[in-house]
Amino acid sequence: MAFETFVGLKRGYFPWHACFNRIVYLKEQIDAGYDGWIFYIDADAYVFDHSYDLRSLLDLFEGDFLFAPGGLTGEKWDVNDGVFLINLGSDAGKELALAWYEDFMSTPDEALRVASDWQMVPSDQPRLHKILRNSPHLLERLAMVPREVFNHEKASFIRQVLRSNASTMDERIAKLREGVAEALSATLPKPAAPTAEEVKPMLQNPEQYGQAYDTEFRRVLRQYASEATTFLEWGAGYTTRMTIEHIGDRPVDLFLTIDHNKSYLEKVVEDYSDCRYLQHQAMSLEGPCVDDRDTGLNYSTFPFTAGRTFDFIFIDGRRRMECAMMALALSNPDSIIVIHDYRRTRYQPLLAFYRIIEDGPQFRVLAPRMTIFPAVQEMTPFVRQAMSAGLAPVRLEQKVPA
Repeated sequence: MAFETFVGLKRGYFPWHACFNRIVYLKEQIDAGYDGWIFYIDADAYVFDHSYDLRSLLDLFEGDFLFAPGGLTGEKWDVNDGVFLINLGSDAGKELALAWYEDFMSTPDEALRVASDWQMVPSDQPRLHKILRNSPHLLERLAMVPREVFNHEKASFIRQVLRSNASTMDERIAKLREGVAEALSATLPKPAAPTAEEVKPMLQNPEQYGQAYDTEFRRVLRQYASEATTFLEWGAGYTTRMTIEHIGDRPVDLFLTIDHNKSYLEKVVEDYSDCRYLQHQAMSLEGPCVDDRDTGLNYSTFPFTAGRTFDFIFIDGRRRMECAMMALALSNPDSIIVIHDYRRTRYQPLLAFYRIIEDGPQFRVLAPRMTIFPAVQEMTPFVRQAMSAGLAPVRLEQKVPA
């Protein structure tokens, strides 16, 4: 992985013309024969989490270019290009970069020479929007990354201080300096890494969770997940390893495991870096809490980014009631949902939405109630659409079912 930085103008005459640098840079890389991924970051953005696994992000989102939602239109093409990834080794990635460049070059130098103020000629982002709106085949290859990950002032990975985040340029620069200092500080608050004494029982002594915990869970997997191809787990740990062992060499599409403790999660999966179907993600329990327009996801809602349903869903982490409600929208008619510690009084309202298949010593095995599941299935596409558009309201002409 290489890093490049550029200060100046690749084409143009006024400071704001630096917004076109990204367009020219992509063309330069194509001309140089580069055919890999490029991760572009604006000057008002910075890497906040230096330990973030970028490869896992590329594995999780299927697309030839990854952007975060931009404006308030709710349209997929309405992206923010301050932070993005693009694969110049793909046909769609190269086509988008070249179309962007050709659109920019169609603006003559004479027009640029007098464009002293912002948007006197179209800037970089409206040009990109126009290309995506008019190219359905390119729009299909666009993957939307939650703004909680990048392109937000409080994002977990790449943070960006937009014009809307500050009233003056001085305030904006001050916020950037403060954020970069926090990211580089050795005192940056992070979840404490579990000690060897703490990790060992978590991963090697399942009996701490109850008698016959491991033998019952293995039996549940054999009985209810023998043909499952998609797995979801809220709360990583010993069950993560048992699930991988259960899957073995079977052709499985995805096993997504989510935990709120990043350092602990990394220890759980560290021996499975070559497991092609395993995706792991550490997520905040609450999600962004900046204002009433927050667009990021959180611990319970992150699985929606997979864009699919799950055959086997295991709930054994935090926010179990919340996760169980999300599981209903992430299920298919044959899905199995398993919850640990099911005897707790606060979990009993779930019986309004799920029917019991069996109650074991440790686990309750559930399935969606078919009396309500069709309504959930009918609404789920609208939920996914709203979330992929940055949680923008669904427009009335989409005729949302009552």
